[in-house]
Amino acid sequence: LQLAATADLPLLQVNHVEAHALVGRLLPESRCAFPFLALVASGGHTLLMLVEGAGRRTLLGTTQDDAMGEAFDKVARLL
Repeated sequence: LQLAATADLPLLQVNHVEAHALVGRLLPESRCAFPFLALVASGGHTLLMLVEGAGRRTLLGTTQDDAMGEAFDKVARLL
């Protein structure tokens, strides 16, 4: 907050997990139409969600222990 205020710049809120789900809509040739299912497997999260629009998503399921991304990280360290 202080950095944005000092630089007289706006501070924008970003939902990290939603950004993962929406990244497939960035390039025109790969845009998925709403609604779509998103499987987000980042380092600490594994979520299955129905994405109906920006800011409109329904969580359908999540892992209860290790996330898929954590499992990939563990295997990569072993290799």
